[in-house]
Amino acid sequence: MAFSFFTWITSLFTGGNDPVRAKKRLLKRMAKSLAANKYGKFYRLKTEEASPELAQFFFDVYKVIAPAQGFLQNAAQSTQLKMAVIYNFLDKRQRDILEQLSLEIIELRADTTPPKELYRQMQGEFDSLAAGFDTELVSSIDACYSLIMILAKFVNYDFYFLLKKFDSQLGERSFSKKPLFSPVRGIGVSDEIKDFLELTGGLDPDRNWNEVLGILGECKGAEVLNLKLWNSLLLRIRDVKRSGILEMMIRFIDTDPHWGWEPNVPKVDITAAYLETIRIEIFEYLTRITTAKRDEQILECAKAVFGDHEVNRLKNYTERGGDMYKKKNFAGFTYARGLNYLIVFLLDEKPQFQYFYDLILIRGQWVSPVLSMPLSESVRLLLSFPDRINHLDESLSDFGMYGNKLKNSLMRVEKEKSQTRVISTNLETLNGDAKQIISDAIFNLSVLADGFAGILDDYRKNPSAIILNWEELDSFSVEPLEGRISEMYSKLLNMLQLLRLFVQTSTDSD
Repeated sequence: MAFSFFTWITSLFTGGNDPVRAKKRLLKRMAKSLAANKYGKFYRLKTEEASPELAQFFFDVYKVIAPAQGFLQNAAQSTQLKMAVIYNFLDKRQRDILEQLSLEIIELRADTTPPKELYRQMQGEFDSLAAGFDTELVSSIDACYSLIMILAKFVNYDFYFLLKKFDSQLGERSFSKKPLFSPVRGIGVSDEIKDFLELTGGLDPDRNWNEVLGILGECKGAEVLNLKLWNSLLLRIRDVKRSGILEMMIRFIDTDPHWGWEPNVPKVDITAAYLETIRIEIFEYLTRITTAKRDEQILECAKAVFGDHEVNRLKNYTERGGDMYKKKNFAGFTYARGLNYLIVFLLDEKPQFQYFYDLILIRGQWVSPVLSMPLSESVRLLLSFPDRINHLDESLSDFGMYGNKLKNSLMRVEKEKSQTRVISTNLETLNGDAKQIISDAIFNLSVLADGFAGILDDYRKNPSAIILNWEELDSFSVEPLEGRISEMYSKLLNMLQLLRLFVQTSTDSD
């Protein structure tokens, strides 16, 4: 009982464990510290006001950083800035590789290097570039860029909004005349002071600001901040922060003696995204220019085979028919042009095939029947290809295997995401079948071309070694037989070159 009595008596004078009284005691002690602080004039305890001296401090900061506000307004979104920071840390070898991977150089290299080889070279160069980004380099780059982001956030703090509370007549970025600051209620600037403190968390005067401002100056082409004024400002901000005056002000304004803050320091990692951007850019660009060059070659080869006359024989598996799928980011009909060229060629040249088949394979006296078999089989198979092509084309009609299925899936794909796989799978099958037809045709046309090369060479020999009755065969031909064989051989070579252009892109980028 005695212990409880004396505890009760003591609590009358000390306040015991009453948190309200404890808070008041702490604030009272802090009031003495604030009054003795070298920046104590920033806050008027009796009137609970932020003073003109505090406003002058913020105004001095504003004067130094204002020239950089416009340039750094969208710094976080600037790809150019990220690249400038990274480039600053690259050694000569890495910069040389980057130059070789520039779009201008890629275009020049594409003129003299086959696509497959150029892909291989560029992949090797890119891998070499990426391998150079070791832990030390990445850390240096990210540390520098982090400083720039700290600076950008600090510079874009709304000092003008804060200062207008002390002087409503103050002009934005107007420093020609001295402002007339008046004290304001502390509660009116509490949030702004908190934000200011958080943004100063990374403003360390000992960091390499010379490098940061140098990079920014190169990007802008002019000075962003005066280095001497900035370094002086950093020292002043550090001195104010070390005094603890701003924290004490907030604790009094909010009547929270335990208030604290965390620095707002951004965590960055820009190298991985940078390398991925470069990789996508260079390989997409290479794809574009190789596609453009391939299209030019296709037009040249098509003109050599068909002249200026181009006919569309397919009804459904066409480039236009595939556009509705491309608009929804599907593959479309990848081999439509190639397949159309093939069926046009086979139908146009069918009389010629049959002519040479009857004249050379049937009437020709071959030294050995075995020598004529590859030619005979390739002609027979090629004459069946139009049916294969038409079968694929008809599968896309309203009554075909894929026609309604694909169209219905396309109409429902926005609401039913499962239809995406249905469309992709069916298009993959269709395009795979089309590619197979073209590849099979290439094989058979190659056999035919080799056969025509052989019999043309044999025709010119005296005596011949493969066909023994060239004179007799000549008598059956209205036009010179050598010329007709030579013309067909050239057509076959041009057609082979044309068809190979449609299937080579799938292997050149492997």
